[in-house]
Amino acid sequence: MHKLDLAGTWQLQETGHTETISGELPGCNYLDLVNAGKIEDPFWGLNETTATKIAEKDFIYSRKFTIDDALLQEDLVELVIAGLDTLATLKLNGSEIARCENAHRIYHIPIKQQLIKGENELTLYFSSPLPYIRARNKENPLFAIGMAENAAHIRKPQCHFGWDWGPNLAPVGIHGGIAIEGYSKARMTNLAIEQKHKDGQVELVVCIDCERFGDFSEALVLNYSLVGPDGKTQSKSVPLEKEHACFIIQVEQPKLWWCNGLGEQPLYNLSIDLVEARHEKEPLNTLTRKIGLRTIRLDNYPDQWGRNFRFVVNDVPIFAKGGNWIPSDSFVTRTTREDLDFYIKSARNANMNMLRVWGGGYYESDTFYELCDEYGILIWQDLTYACAEYPLSDPDFLDNVKLEVIDNVRRLRHHASLALWCGNNEIKLMSMSFKKPRQKSHDDFFYNTLKEWVAAEDDQTPYWSSSPSSSAPEIKANSLNDGDTHLWHVWHGLQPLESFRNYPTRFCSEFGVESLPNMQTIRSFTDAEKPTIFDPVMQLHQKSVGGNEKMLFYVLSKYRNPSTLKSFIYLSQLIQSETVRMATEFWRRNSGRCNGAIYWQYNDCWPVASWAGIDYQKQFKAVQYRARHFNKMVCVSAEMHKNDADVSVINDLPSGFSGTLRWRLVDFSGNIINTQSQDVNIDKNRAVKIETIDFKQHLGVFNKQDAALILELLDASGKVISTQSNLLVADKEASLQKPNFKTGLSVDGEKASLSIQADTFTRFAYVEIEGVHTPLSDNFIDIEGGKTINLTFTMPKGVNVSDLQDKVNILSMADVDYTGTLLQDKLWRLKTRFTKNNLFFWFVFKFLI
Repeated sequence: MHKLDLAGTWQLQETGHTETISGELPGCNYLDLVNAGKIEDPFWGLNETTATKIAEKDFIYSRKFTIDDALLQEDLVELVIAGLDTLATLKLNGSEIARCENAHRIYHIPIKQQLIKGENELTLYFSSPLPYIRARNKENPLFAIGMAENAAHIRKPQCHFGWDWGPNLAPVGIHGGIAIEGYSKARMTNLAIEQKHKDGQVELVVCIDCERFGDFSEALVLNYSLVGPDGKTQSKSVPLEKEHACFIIQVEQPKLWWCNGLGEQPLYNLSIDLVEARHEKEPLNTLTRKIGLRTIRLDNYPDQWGRNFRFVVNDVPIFAKGGNWIPSDSFVTRTTREDLDFYIKSARNANMNMLRVWGGGYYESDTFYELCDEYGILIWQDLTYACAEYPLSDPDFLDNVKLEVIDNVRRLRHHASLALWCGNNEIKLMSMSFKKPRQKSHDDFFYNTLKEWVAAEDDQTPYWSSSPSSSAPEIKANSLNDGDTHLWHVWHGLQPLESFRNYPTRFCSEFGVESLPNMQTIRSFTDAEKPTIFDPVMQLHQKSVGGNEKMLFYVLSKYRNPSTLKSFIYLSQLIQSETVRMATEFWRRNSGRCNGAIYWQYNDCWPVASWAGIDYQKQFKAVQYRARHFNKMVCVSAEMHKNDADVSVINDLPSGFSGTLRWRLVDFSGNIINTQSQDVNIDKNRAVKIETIDFKQHLGVFNKQDAALILELLDASGKVISTQSNLLVADKEASLQKPNFKTGLSVDGEKASLSIQADTFTRFAYVEIEGVHTPLSDNFIDIEGGKTINLTFTMPKGVNVSDLQDKVNILSMADVDYTGTLLQDKLWRLKTRFTKNNLFFWFVFKFLI
């Protein structure tokens, strides 16, 4: 086999123009135009408005390359392109070799006849997607929401045309790889691995498809090696008698792969060489896979509430905790492996065990899934359909998407992290707006046809028809008793944050509240001296209709109106984190009925106000920091009421937990008003209410406004493994005092430690250190009066500890300055609730969903 990688420098030209600029593939026209100084950064200021027009134009990528005799002498020579985005005519040395129209495909284009020895030229003619989709929509109008242009007719990431968190910037280019590959005599074309687990043993059934070229009929052999996580190797030769062959590998002393929180992630390396039986020379070609030994199933069986929706890993039921993954960048090729490692590792550190890859974006890169395998993050994989009708009566469309399914299921099915194939995002929920025949065609496609296509390539990974949906098409989507739910009654429906307690879902795969990104990220798109949330630039970087108004609506539900943008950022992130925490803990306290909380959304694709927990500059918001606590495998949780608190202990472990629950009521100076403790014993995969703490009974002469409830859970050795603190009244009603802090910094190698002591109870201390842009070990922390906490962080290179001594800034709830009156706050909320758009969504979520 020979391979010529064509990644690198290309020439880019707008059709109809003679000027060319240097470009990069993989890459896209927007990045190349910015790098050449032809357009301004689309993310800065109001630039998106003009940059959108780039998508109306056609572009040409071309490059020259040299071919030698060795490649020309191969029996088969192909141009292999992954992620060709999207409407492209390909010419090699002036001859047309392909017309492509699916950004999710992996194209294998025979090109031997068009190649010549020496210099060759490959040209990629990209047509604008906009005239295409407009013409198709004129012929066959389709219902869709979310996109500036209804792009359901085109197999391109739907979010390229705008979403309620993303810009309307539709690039052309390549987001996968591009190379020329040559093969002779024979090659392997398909590798499938089935795992059979029984009585602690694991058997791998490995199946290979082989393609022979010309009249080659010599005997072939498969030489395989399986290298375990401990380095031990099993190897063997297997004769290949036909074009399809299967063999069995009995794994010796198998080590199971577990999702985060349940165990380790040992991985096995399987390598298979195809060789000629009579000539043990260089392999004709080699296929490799890195796998984890595990079983994953979806428990959807009937139970006392309806039908379950619960993932089971190695026969251990789990509560799924995590976020929804969207494309990591509007121009995704500038996302590096280091970027992806940061995101996936951050999910692990936040005690998450699942990310849902949302259906309006991409099937992610190989690197993404490899990192999820390594860090134990399960993947719920939507197929790439979202929020629209699709032209399912068009046979060409169906042929196209079937090939897309084959390409991607074959590419991804071996990953240990792959937990679910899901047909689409929100189409079943939206289908109430479709005409009856189209409702039926979409049900048939997503419940039956697509399921059959996926199962033909991967019958080991569970399939789910739509998110949200129920177990059968006749059952209403978003049922609290069957299937998964998207609960947008909070935010879109403007219901109170606590109303999640009214929705004991089986599994919530979308919910959340927006917040602003961090100031560092805001400064990446505006240099206004005193930006406000209603500035044109800030509004352009807010894609949810009325989103900034809704953020203020929810901020004012718990706090006063902040007088500065910095304070608004802080409060919006607190509202977001408290919403996700309260909802997640409620569902975890009802574990068994509820089995998952995947909040919207985990990340951003550009600098924007959104539901993300990590903003575009990779800055943690409050919810990402606090998820580490409310996602712990064993944790304490209080449901606060006006006059008491119900205290529960949650145990997600597959074994029982024994320890001690200790609580105390303290005043803001740190004095203990009352304290008690008791032993707790919790069965596996259970949550138990331990006691109800009556405030009046235990406070004595103290007022609720002057006290806090501190909960601590200790393991059998006496180590505190989970803590939670709560005020006894709403934050804006508490008699919080501005704290004074004593801080200390020390450094040990690359690791720095920051100690903070507060003289009074400090609510949600947000710590920033100028010049430190990586996450701290914790943040947005409550500190008891007189107590000291310690945070760690990675020291920036070239910085001394003395340089940071005076750069520690701490913002707490008591430090926030407010503007206006309580009456003005109430009137603002009333005005927001009664806007036309908000009234419409209130009605929809109150009565229809």
